Amino acid sequence: MSRRVDVAIIGAGSAGVSALRTVRQFTDNYLLIDGGALGTSCARVGCMPSKSLIETARLFQNRHRQQSRGITGTEHLSVHTKDVLEQVRSDRDFFTRTTANLTDELSKNHFLQGYARFDAPNQLDVDGKKFECGAVIIATGTQAYVPTQWQSLGHRLLVSDWLFEQTDLPHKLGVVGLGAIGLEVGQALAHLGHDVVGVDLADALGGAQDPAIIKVAHDTIGRSLPMHTGHHVTLSGSGDGVSMQFGDNRCGVDNVIVAVGRTPNVANLNLQALGVPLNTAGVPDSDPQTCQIGDLPVFIAGDVSVHQPLQHEAIDEGAIAGFNSVCADIRAYRRRVPLKITFTDPQIAQFGCGYGSLDLTTTVVGQALMADNGRARISGMNAGLIRLYANRAGLLLGGELLCDHAEHMAHLLAWQITHSATVASILRQPFYHPVVEEAIRSALRTMAKKLYKNHSVVEWQEPILL
Repeated sequence: MSRRVDVAIIGAGSAGVSALRTVRQFTDNYLLIDGGALGTSCARVGCMPSKSLIETARLFQNRHRQQSRGITGTEHLSVHTKDVLEQVRSDRDFFTRTTANLTDELSKNHFLQGYARFDAPNQLDVDGKKFECGAVIIATGTQAYVPTQWQSLGHRLLVSDWLFEQTDLPHKLGVVGLGAIGLEVGQALAHLGHDVVGVDLADALGGAQDPAIIKVAHDTIGRSLPMHTGHHVTLSGSGDGVSMQFGDNRCGVDNVIVAVGRTPNVANLNLQALGVPLNTAGVPDSDPQTCQIGDLPVFIAGDVSVHQPLQHEAIDEGAIAGFNSVCADIRAYRRRVPLKITFTDPQIAQFGCGYGSLDLTTTVVGQALMADNGRARISGMNAGLIRLYANRAGLLLGGELLCDHAEHMAHLLAWQITHSATVASILRQPFYHPVVEEAIRSALRTMAKKLYKNHSVVEWQEPILL
């Protein structure tokens, strides 16, 4: 005998909890299902524990800047990795408690701990219990991917899903994959005194697309984290450690951190029962503006959808899926301006249209070197580059930043795109002195010269396009 629910939500991560908050505003006949460890991927294995590690690394790394300012005694500072990791877990546990508290508040009619499997698009089996569903939201998240040929290395491999469970880390570490996670963790551990080497097949770092940003990123981040890009890597056991071979190079490390991507948690869902094709990631294609799979009463939200595997995007998709799961008419929602941040030193940020999507024949590019910014120079954080993109009408399209405080400046600029700001209208905004935001103005002024006849006075007069 099956139980009827209006909406079943599979997964209690960021997307699932966001969907739940929306659904419960419209119906009390819902069910949240989760069979894994409670807590979002962001809180447990991603954003939050990595930022805790990065903050500790930043504090230790700052001893070099203190010495240059006449502060003595910093040479006596040392790092106890066991204590660092204990603090990381303490911070992580604080953030994962939110989800645990939420599920504790739900009644047995509203939360079921178990693993769901589709019998049909509107039918679920949860460990033998049957459910008829008005709609189903798939929000099962992802897990770290380890290539099959490396899995025999066992405990000598670390991924973000269990990196922060380690009570200690060896001195010599390799990092394979220099996207956001690999680059952040690799540099943080190097700053904490570990001997780290990073390798990636791609030349890009931290998700950057702009060749100018990538070049400067190699120069600046490479000062603290030795990196080898453009190489396939071969891993093999060597005693108690791992031998890494890439290009003509070979080195031995104690452990390797593998950060080569994540794969959707869908293996046991029996998605074939939906009757629709699965893409190369093993999930059905869905509409990013509705989160619906075809015309089925099934929605997919968060990292598992492989649209934009970012926490704020997962929350938005959960809300969209939640609304559409309870509404009679499916609605398409406009997505927010894309925003990505890698918390390295200096930070890497992208907002709006990515470099790879631009038509360079109709795009105006402006740039500013952080070396020329007074505030950044005084703080000893003046490495990096700002690159901004606009169309021929002066409309800001996007940009990439490599600089200290990029996390804040990227937000400010993404908000400007939301309001259809132009190069001229942003230049008319106030810029205090001395602040790092003056670098944005410097980049905008280089764009104004390419866009406006009256570029020298465009900050006070209406712009006249060339």
